[in-house]
Amino acid sequence: MKKALIVGYGLFTHLCFLLGVALMFYQLYFGLCRTFVHIDFCSPVLWNTILLFHFPFLHSFFLTGPGRRLMGSEDPLFRILMPTSYALLASLQLIFVFGTWQSSEIIWWQASGIVSFILSSAYIFSWVYLGMAMSDAGLGYQTGFSGWWSALGLKSGLSQMGKFTMPEKRTFSVTRQPIYLSFALILWTSPVWSPDRGALTLVWTLYCLFGPLHKERRYLRYFGDTFRDYQKRVPYFFPGIARRNKDKNTA
Repeated sequence: MKKALIVGYGLFTHLCFLLGVALMFYQLYFGLCRTFVHIDFCSPVLWNTILLFHFPFLHSFFLTGPGRRLMGSEDPLFRILMPTSYALLASLQLIFVFGTWQSSEIIWWQASGIVSFILSSAYIFSWVYLGMAMSDAGLGYQTGFSGWWSALGLKSGLSQMGKFTMPEKRTFSVTRQPIYLSFALILWTSPVWSPDRGALTLVWTLYCLFGPLHKERRYLRYFGDTFRDYQKRVPYFFPGIARRNKDKNTA
């Protein structure tokens, strides 16, 4: 029974993950111009404001000590399930944001012809880049698979962070934040612009730029000098900036 519940928890997490990604892909591509669930007890502006800010706040909070304790980090089983729980919470947040967004149905600009093709291609590339970055970071951790698989006893039930290795290759060799960079690219591409998408793009881009600073402090605690050396070699967000600055200083 315990193993069945763990498997069910894992499969439910993956289902929510796929649904959240699908909703995000659709809504951003079409400029957040679709309302799936109408909210009558709150003004659309207030509701959308809550949606805008709750995602970056909670997404970061659950990585802090209090947030991890709230997810049950002090219980041995829940500690092993932590990657799954975090993936589930992030997926539910995406479903909440893009499934209940109250669209203004106003379109500022919609590309056509070759411009639409270029932007659509850039949008798809950004998603592919996100998939590559997640794979380089450890797809099992990003999707929550590692947590419930370990909890089943099919892998050592030690602390997940104890087995986590610092990603440095492929996408992580040109920027320390390829997941956040690809996420930002997704926000800025696609052929439809609306006030809804403009607001979300502005707020979430700022989160993509500054949110990883907390993660960097956490990595410094876990990996120490190894991460400090990595910081010196690889730029924080925009590829190539650290290398150019280093070349100037050398000259």
